[in-house]
Amino acid sequence: MDLIKPYVYEVTRRLPDKMQDDVALELQSTIEDMLPEHPSEEDVRAVLTNLGDPAVLARRYSDRPSYLIGPALYDQYLNVLKLVLPIIMIIVVISVVAEKILSFSGETSMLSIILSIFIQTLFAAASAGIQSVFWITVVFAIVERSTKSEEEPFGKAWTPDQLKNKPAIPKKRLISNWELAGGLLWTAVGVTVYLNASSLFAIYEQENSEGLNKAATVFNEEILGSFWPYIALLAGSSLALIIYKWVLKQWTIKLAVINTLYNVLWVILLSLMLSHPDLFNSAAVQELEGALQSDLSNLTQWVRLTVIITVVVFSGIDIFEGFKKAREGRKYKKLEVEQVDRTTEFLKRRL
Repeated sequence: MDLIKPYVYEVTRRLPDKMQDDVALELQSTIEDMLPEHPSEEDVRAVLTNLGDPAVLARRYSDRPSYLIGPALYDQYLNVLKLVLPIIMIIVVISVVAEKILSFSGETSMLSIILSIFIQTLFAAASAGIQSVFWITVVFAIVERSTKSEEEPFGKAWTPDQLKNKPAIPKKRLISNWELAGGLLWTAVGVTVYLNASSLFAIYEQENSEGLNKAATVFNEEILGSFWPYIALLAGSSLALIIYKWVLKQWTIKLAVINTLYNVLWVILLSLMLSHPDLFNSAAVQELEGALQSDLSNLTQWVRLTVIITVVVFSGIDIFEGFKKAREGRKYKKLEVEQVDRTTEFLKRRL
């Protein structure tokens, strides 16, 4: 029985039409070269067994990956999921809890509120998580199929020479996933709070047991809204910095300088916003002054100054830590070079 033709057919039928004829000729020639001059059926069986399953061999000929996300991208795919999903879950929980607190009427038992928050959070988190996984998977699948099989993602063919440009990163210089996740969380929560400031920072009054009604917002919505382009610019800069950290994977002097510029931008924007004379809603201030029977002009100034000083201190610490980590990495590299030089000199003396 001729086993060669069925084997070639089983391979080529799994390939695109434009490849089938060329692969059939190549595979037929390969099999004939592997066989002795007068092959027996056992010889043919041995050669076909050596070539392996036709389905597996067809995947080797095909340019299309047989997996959704291949090994070259899989670790990065998991890292992105580990970064994004916890942040989304936290934002969902904060949103649901805030909504329940603001809609609380006082007539519902605490147990019912807790159960309602738990159920609503569960469904909202599941929905947001599924959508996030779906779109992240789609992006990585597109990247997987937009590069050639002999290349790494983003079109860079791997060679051992690339190891020369990828030295081991000292631990003190390494940018951890937790650091990246913290930056993403801070940006996401900050933008969420800004966009919902009119609901989160407001004076509520209860009327006729129908829940809480907003009496006045703490911040002037018109003034707060005028800063949105700058907030969007700051959020975009933060995301760009986080992506750059993710690509770089270590602190460098250049990264520390960029981080300094970002912190300076953040401090300037916040200072301009908080120092605006009409930032606080006069109606809300009057409501609080009437309720507390006290002049709050000094309190608002104290709040502005306290927030600005706190942000300046934490930004300064972040800037200092960035340069410290970058310099520690350079010291480590210098010590490593000196150790190699000493080892080389020792070997020369011994030889």
